[in-house]
Amino acid sequence: MMSPLHALCPIHPERCSPYSPSSRRFLNPLLADLRTCFSKQLIHTVYRQHPDWAAQITERTAEKLINWKAAGTLRLQVLRVLYEKHIRPCPPQDMLSFIQEGGSALKNHAVFEALQAFLKTRGPRGDNWRLWEAPFKKPDTPEVARFAHTHQEEVGFWLFLQWLAVKSLKYAARTAREAGMPIGLIADIAVGLAPSGAECWSQQDNFLIGASIGAPPDQLAPAGQNWGLTTFSPQALQQNGYEAFIAMLRAGFAAGGGIRFDHVMGLERIWLIPDGGNSNEGTYLTMPQADLKNLLALESVRAGGMVIGEDLGTVPKGFRSRMAEKKYGA
Repeated sequence: MMSPLHALCPIHPERCSPYSPSSRRFLNPLLADLRTCFSKQLIHTVYRQHPDWAAQITERTAEKLINWKAAGTLRLQVLRVLYEKHIRPCPPQDMLSFIQEGGSALKNHAVFEALQAFLKTRGPRGDNWRLWEAPFKKPDTPEVARFAHTHQEEVGFWLFLQWLAVKSLKYAARTAREAGMPIGLIADIAVGLAPSGAECWSQQDNFLIGASIGAPPDQLAPAGQNWGLTTFSPQALQQNGYEAFIAMLRAGFAAGGGIRFDHVMGLERIWLIPDGGNSNEGTYLTMPQADLKNLLALESVRAGGMVIGEDLGTVPKGFRSRMAEKKYGA
């Protein structure tokens, strides 16, 4: 079982919690294995051309704890050099096919990454799309289209990173099976999304931006919990044929063996707190549980993967037996 591999905030590698993702559809490229695309000899050659990298790697290796900011920044520098010199001039056909198959969702993710990095250089508000200038707050404006056109190379870099990350995950999953793991890798799916991230920007109608999820007061946390994440809008899910939920599941099942659903009680209800409110001022939001559970079962069969639900905390009465009816492990 792996921690979530979700896309985070690459311009801030120090924001490294995999449970506060920018997107659950796409992957964290800092975890990608360069060797799935580049030969060991080529990688060593590139490193030799940048002697300052060796000193940084030595320093990072000697540290007892991961310095995510320094390590992530260096990693992106390496990836950018490899892209500029060995991918951008002549992109591999399977990368071009990957981009085409990814459609507008993949393109919007890459545009967001490029736009966020660009706006960050212009001031601190660049971190959070909700503070951007109005023309950039939605993905389908003429200004965003113009940015994507004039920054094609930068957008291409972020598309490349997703392609590399997916190749790496497929390689890891295949290696695990070949090594004798009968189930294979199990991917963890975070319970919510960072409201300032790529998925909320590109699909604003699908999420309850302006509210946070958490947990009501209990013995563990007498004041309650606010996780600083947002969740699906039940009405939008139903209106859009559950497309966002299905896409999230398919991204998780891509690891091959199955998924672990964080705070699986969220399939039935989830504690919702208005922005600015205290954790104990929230209320339970009822989800379309029958549809969500049926879709989860359907996608599990479709992918040939198992489902595990994490059910710590305040559990609704009869929840575990209802999950058992679907043959989920909880």
